[in-house]
Amino acid sequence: MGCLSSRSHSSIEATLVENEKFLGFCQLDAEVTDSIIRKFSFNRKINCSQLSKIAESLNIHIEDYDAHANITKMYNRLKNSDNEILMRDLLTIGILLSKGRNITKATLLFQIFDETLEEEIEITRIKGQVFRTISRNSIYILGALIDENNEDSTKRIQNYFKTLKRAEIFAIDNVVDFILDDKRKPTISEKGFVEGMCRFQSGKLLTASGWRKYLASFEEKLPLELQNSQL
Repeated sequence: MGCLSSRSHSSIEATLVENEKFLGFCQLDAEVTDSIIRKFSFNRKINCSQLSKIAESLNIHIEDYDAHANITKMYNRLKNSDNEILMRDLLTIGILLSKGRNITKATLLFQIFDETLEEEIEITRIKGQVFRTISRNSIYILGALIDENNEDSTKRIQNYFKTLKRAEIFAIDNVVDFILDDKRKPTISEKGFVEGMCRFQSGKLLTASGWRKYLASFEEKLPLELQNSQL
């Protein structure tokens, strides 16, 4: 059963990675993505007009077009009740999907959440906000890009995403333990975060697919009650 599940998950992941390319970020340098999104954001939020300017400047797709029919659905998941997108969410997605050196992408991801420019973030925020934001956008938001064509495919897709969610807490704790530059301090420095994320899994967690694959690798390691739980 484990092998069948693994093959199914690999197939879903491969399809999702292909669908992510239709957004257009994969052609961009992460620093350019970061710069343009920040340029057109206001108060760390992005309205529809600003999103259109970002899309025009970066030449990315924010609506459905011939090659893909779920882009609008994905962006709708990002919007809040005021029809706005949090800048940190679009930055996270853009940086994860863009090209760039691991050190650059890790630095940009850290700086999204270092609003006070102190070059350090509390460990509780690294766990509860930084990695949770990466995880939510990699799973729930980008997951909207994959088609649920029939009942069977819907079940397989939902099972894959449930597997990832079940592993989230364990995986995040594992990453944080690895990247801590000083276990006596309640914070992680920018330098420690960047170095740790570049070394951990050879920087694979700096992409949305790498993050999902890492979570999926915990499927057989979780306690039995969690493996069988229905989220």
